[in-house]
Amino acid sequence: MGGHLFVSGGVRSGKSDWAERLAANQGSPVIYLATASLQADDPVWLERIERHRARRPASWRVIECGAALVAAIEQAAAQQLLLIDSTGGWCRHFLDQEPPRWAEVTRNLERSCLGYRGRLLFVAEEVGQAVIPATAIGARFQDRLGGLNRRLAALCSAHWWVQAGTAVDLAQLGQPVAARPGVASAPPSCVPPPSPHACGRSVRA
Repeated sequence: MGGHLFVSGGVRSGKSDWAERLAANQGSPVIYLATASLQADDPVWLERIERHRARRPASWRVIECGAALVAAIEQAAAQQLLLIDSTGGWCRHFLDQEPPRWAEVTRNLERSCLGYRGRLLFVAEEVGQAVIPATAIGARFQDRLGGLNRRLAALCSAHWWVQAGTAVDLAQLGQPVAARPGVASAPPSCVPPPSPHACGRSVRA
C-alpha cells in the first residue's frame, strides 16, 4: 500500500521492531533518521541505542539528525524510505520553546512531510495513558507529543498500534476522530470490523 506509515506504542511495546520489519519489506532503500540526543553519561540509554544499532540491516544508512529532522527530510532522495525514530525524541528538543515557536516548528515539519515524494515511516511514543505528570515540563511533553502524533498520523495511510509485542492495524479497525477543531469526523460505521485475528500481528513472529 502506498503512502506514509505510522507506528505508535508504549515503552518497550515492540513498536520499533515492528517499524523496522515494515521498512525492510517495502523494497526501497532505507534511511534511518534517529531524532534523540546522544546521552553519553547514561549507560542505560547507550545500551538501548546499541541494541537498536545491532538489529538494523547493514545496508541501511543511519543519520543521527536530532532536532534537524526537517532538513534531513528535505535533503533525502525521493525513492528512499525514511524511518523516523522517534517523534518523542524530536519533540524533546523543543520543550524549552514557547508555544508560538513550537507551533512554527511543527508546521515546518508537517510541510516537509507533505512535500516529500518518497515514503515516511514514523515511530511514535504513546503518552497520556497513565497519571498526569507531576512536573510542568512533563505535562508539556505529554501535551505536545500527543498533538504532534495526531498531526503526523493524519498524513499517513497506514497506522499500526503496538502493545505488548502485538501490532494492530488501526486503519482497518478504527474510525478517525476530527483532526482539526471545527472539522466534523465521519459518523461511526455500523459495519462490524474485520476479525482481529486478521489484523493483529506478532512483532516477534
